[in-house]
Amino acid sequence: MIKKTKNTKDSKEIKHKPWMLTYVGDHQVSHDVSIESRSYDRASLSLKTYSSLDEYTSHSESDTTTWVEVNGIHDTTITKSVCEKAAVHGVNIEDILNTKQRPKIESNNEYIFVTLKAISYNEEKETFIKEQISIILKDNLVISFSQFPNDIFKRLKAELSVEDSFLRQKNAGFLFYRIIDLIVDGYFKVGDQIDSEIAIIEDALDNSDNEIIEDVYWLKKELLYLKKAIYPINDIVKHLVRTEKKNFSSETIFFFKDTMDHCLQINESISLNQELVTSFYDLYLSNINKKTNEVMMYLTLFSTIFIPLTYIVGVYGMNFKNMPELDYKYGYIAIMIVQFVIGIGIYSYFKKKKWLNSSE
Repeated sequence: MIKKTKNTKDSKEIKHKPWMLTYVGDHQVSHDVSIESRSYDRASLSLKTYSSLDEYTSHSESDTTTWVEVNGIHDTTITKSVCEKAAVHGVNIEDILNTKQRPKIESNNEYIFVTLKAISYNEEKETFIKEQISIILKDNLVISFSQFPNDIFKRLKAELSVEDSFLRQKNAGFLFYRIIDLIVDGYFKVGDQIDSEIAIIEDALDNSDNEIIEDVYWLKKELLYLKKAIYPINDIVKHLVRTEKKNFSSETIFFFKDTMDHCLQINESISLNQELVTSFYDLYLSNINKKTNEVMMYLTLFSTIFIPLTYIVGVYGMNFKNMPELDYKYGYIAIMIVQFVIGIGIYSYFKKKKWLNSSE
């Protein structure tokens, strides 16, 4: 847990315009901000959890590869202090605090800044968890800012805990890549869940209740969010591969290209699912129209049958004295037979013209 204390100015503090640093996002945050750092090389790993902001800002930087993980960005004082210790520009601090920010990349001679959208599926709550993750690469230092604690980096931490693991043999540039790659991998898991939801909706399309159309709208919204989140990542990785080669080894560049392929694959899957969901909506409307037409067909049949019957009843219900049919002994039976014949005749005509449901 991080306690807010008076900020200790660092000699590397960047002199920038006094930006209006405001957290833009969910203000109903129940968790505290936490800061952890992992400094490692092939043979050793040092894990440090900071209990106060002063403790973090006063610690000396390690000569080995270091990953600083900040969970929680709603406290602008802590976020600003961590960034200023790494001499991050005020514009980028604003981007970190703005969770409505579009995925982007910015770089200068000092560091590379990337902000992405991460998404995961919570099985217990049966909902998608969305958050913004910002990453900074500067020399042998990587800083990640997450909106709240999560399990996205669980696998990464497990890899770091293994002595002489592949990740421990690499530099900060490769760690930077692995964080981005893990976020992209999360989209595959979300895609699998959406595929399952699509299969459920497809099986229930014959049911025209409101829950189905609500599920379709929900899927359309989620797919649109995924599209907006993953599409810029491909451009971000392209930029890293083409213009930031000095910061990454040839091996890391090769892995980034694989991430580009993953982005394209996810984009194609999202586009296909968007078309499927749109077709589900059209099919749902078609089923609704079909059922409405069936109802109208039966109403028309009943109306067509009863219009002449109503006319006959109306004529003989006028009770004029000079209506001879009223005195016929079998007049009532005759009228009933005529009405029955008319009804059967109209129904048979509808059947002959195949205007009734084929199931009739």
